[in-house]
Amino acid sequence: MSRSKNTAELQGPVAPDITMPASGGFSHDDVPDIEVVADVMADKKDWADKMNFMNETVCIRIQETTNPNEEPRVPVCVNGVKSHPVYGNNLPRGIELNVKRYVAEALLRAKPINVRTVKTIDHDGNDTARIVRSIGTAYPFEMINAKPRDTEWLRSIRAQA
Repeated sequence: MSRSKNTAELQGPVAPDITMPASGGFSHDDVPDIEVVADVMADKKDWADKMNFMNETVCIRIQETTNPNEEPRVPVCVNGVKSHPVYGNNLPRGIELNVKRYVAEALLRAKPINVRTVKTIDHDGNDTARIVRSIGTAYPFEMINAKPRDTEWLRSIRAQA
């Protein structure tokens, strides 16, 4: 039984479609609300626990790509700190790498949004356009020897927009 967890298999965020009005601008109801969340820890122990968790070393393998336009090495740097002691900020694909959890989180949060426009006619016969958005994963990776709390952490980060 394999204990590794592939991030490409996890459910990602859903980007709702936006229908452009026939005329005028967008109203508040047309676009999803933006929620501002303060990440303030109530006490220092919670903050220290979170920092210890994010500084744990995890083993990952960034998936290789067949796209000739993709980078053979993945550029990742968090707060100016080298991502890996040997490879620095250019992580190679296809090999096991021991990195800090915050580096894996940076890879998880690299989510390109693809956009396409579909022309439609609304119920009044007016030409309109629907903007269809989809969120992908820029650098899918496999977490080697993932523990249950790693899987939950991967899911929670992947589900965030």
